[in-house]
Amino acid sequence: MDTEEDNFDLFDKGKAPEFQTGNYSSDEGGPGETKESKAPAPVTSILPLSRREEDLAKKDRSLAEFLLVVDDFEPIAKYYLARSGFACDDIRVKRLMALAAQKFISDIATDAFQYCKIRAQSKKAIGKRNKTVLTLDDLSAALSEYGINIKKPDYYHNPFIQSEEDIQDEFLEDLRVVGYDPLIQPQLLQMEIPLSKTSRKVVLLSRQQAAKILKGLDDRLIVIVGPCSIHNVEAAKEYALRLESVASRLKNDLLIIMRAYFEKPRTTVGWKGLINDPFIDSSFQINKGLRIARKLLCDITESGLPVGCELLDTISPQYLADLVSWGAIGARTTESQLHRELASGVSFPLGFKNGTDGSVGIAIDAIKSASHPHHFLGVTKQGLAAITKTKGNDLCHIILRGSNSGPNYKKQYIEAAKESLQKVKLPELIMIDCSHGNSSKKHTNQPIVNADIANQVASGEDAIIGVMIESNLVEGRQDVPKEGPSALKYGQSITDACVSWEDTVPMLEELAKAVRERRILKANNNRQDN
Repeated sequence: MDTEEDNFDLFDKGKAPEFQTGNYSSDEGGPGETKESKAPAPVTSILPLSRREEDLAKKDRSLAEFLLVVDDFEPIAKYYLARSGFACDDIRVKRLMALAAQKFISDIATDAFQYCKIRAQSKKAIGKRNKTVLTLDDLSAALSEYGINIKKPDYYHNPFIQSEEDIQDEFLEDLRVVGYDPLIQPQLLQMEIPLSKTSRKVVLLSRQQAAKILKGLDDRLIVIVGPCSIHNVEAAKEYALRLESVASRLKNDLLIIMRAYFEKPRTTVGWKGLINDPFIDSSFQINKGLRIARKLLCDITESGLPVGCELLDTISPQYLADLVSWGAIGARTTESQLHRELASGVSFPLGFKNGTDGSVGIAIDAIKSASHPHHFLGVTKQGLAAITKTKGNDLCHIILRGSNSGPNYKKQYIEAAKESLQKVKLPELIMIDCSHGNSSKKHTNQPIVNADIANQVASGEDAIIGVMIESNLVEGRQDVPKEGPSALKYGQSITDACVSWEDTVPMLEELAKAVRERRILKANNNRQDN
């Protein structure tokens, strides 16, 4: 049983402890210990500071006060507990947590003071006063080495600001940044979850086939079909298994690529996708999200089905691009120079959506830009910031997705888009999105849009090279319930509403039939010409 002496608090009666370290032993049942074991007497401070430096530090503020603005030192304590081999429900937890936190303070105190000295020397070099005063920035820098962040809002109540000059120094950077967490290197993740030979073959073959369709060497349609966004791995695998069977059956007429979107652009705020928040609980475990996404893409391509993704930034493609057969730039980012530069360097065909206002010119400008070489800021496979140099991508096309004012999938819009492409001497390559503005954001309208597209294809329209369909196991959409993600309906979207699997198969068959009819029509026309 713990004694009152054993159950001490780290900050007893509001006073900060001295920073001490030692070979503390546990209370009961520790390795090689008996119940009579007692904690050893404290040892002296280990801070390697001169007497003058210690006096300055103590005069301006106690190092322990810094701990008051740390988010939470419990994770640090748990880290030391894990290393010691004790379970978190062990009766010695309270003492060990206190000792672990105390040890942690000792470790970071030295680092914090060193940052302080460096900053003071920097001030002296530029003609400012050389006063060694520990600040929140010093502690933040020291803690960041341990993966711990300080709440930046505490700057507004920072008791360590001594003068107007200190205020100017404190507010130069990261005023609204809470902190930085380490991100796994792309190459490490690719080595941890590598492509199989089958996946590699599927990706390369489907890229080649898509390129042939865009070059007019293959008369099939590219069909990007799948969930608006993936949030449930098992449901995505089941969907992929079903789709692969249909894709194999219709492969002579359609190149079916599964829509596998892990990142979602939001008009304002909301769930940003599996990579950003894989557990849909605002924990934002991005490293785990990247692992989950890559593993899922490996599993899907291993089954023989290629995948397509939307590109939202210049970093995440380094983790997943080797698994992608087709890419998209969304309506909100088509006008972005950064995304056009990114598109110029990807290794697969890519579509630019028209703007949310319906402007096709934005997408055409994007295609022209992406076809040229670019130099831009990016990141290497080793996770280092770098200047990325690209060759340009000649396998880009527009995607008509409708607009806020209405659809643009009908024949007159196709003709207008073709004319716009002709004016700038770009290939007449048009993919049509059955969802979004073209469906007036009603999933039940997608089959109607699909039927109109199929009719145009069957009538001989060559400019239509592809179709996009938002589809899931279960039709419609759902919000995340109060009970949490575990209460979500299996196979139903949590972003845009989708058509059901039962409605998806007839839509694909309708498109395949249209391709066959276009083939026959062309063959008859060729015979008549001859």
